[in-house]
Amino acid sequence: MATTLLTHPPAARLLVLVPDGELPIVDLAQHIWALAAAAGSAVLLVGLADGPEREAHTRRTLAELQSHTQFDPVPVSIRVACVPDWVTAVKHLRRPGDQVVVFAEQEAPAGVWGWRRQPLAQALETQLRVPAYVVTDVALPAAPRPSRWVAAARWALSLVVIAVFFGVQAAVQSAMPGGTGSLVLVLLVIIEFGLLSRLQHGRM
Repeated sequence: MATTLLTHPPAARLLVLVPDGELPIVDLAQHIWALAAAAGSAVLLVGLADGPEREAHTRRTLAELQSHTQFDPVPVSIRVACVPDWVTAVKHLRRPGDQVVVFAEQEAPAGVWGWRRQPLAQALETQLRVPAYVVTDVALPAAPRPSRWVAAARWALSLVVIAVFFGVQAAVQSAMPGGTGSLVLVLLVIIEFGLLSRLQHGRM
């Protein structure tokens, strides 16, 4: 097994961002164990989930990977991050001294509209100033990605939602001045942002 070892100082934890899909569990576990043993670090396996069904599936995958990775002297724990993207997950979970570990195939949205893609390591460096160790010698399945037309349709629907809610909010301001109107506006904004979030992450 050829594994590129960490060249950084020993880390408190390796924060391993585990992608979705059919993973080569045994091969992946061997690489993670080798990295952690060489660095003298504990491991936190992190997965993403956007709902209860996906959370259960992700937790099972992480538990299986944990069972193949957790051998002396490497303690391994798991965490399912119920957030929309990896950058947010790292922002919430990373502690001082942690080393983030990603895989070469992992990507993140890029650009104003999120239509382009960029390596996840680059996104973490750009948005959080967090350097990531990139594993290049584990072949992972290609992650499905929406077509440009699907992405364009989501943004078009988002603009429609914004326009509709703008009109409704303007009508509420005119018809319901005072505290009641303010409360209704707050509720409308919450609903609007909820719809926009679901649209942009493909849950509608």
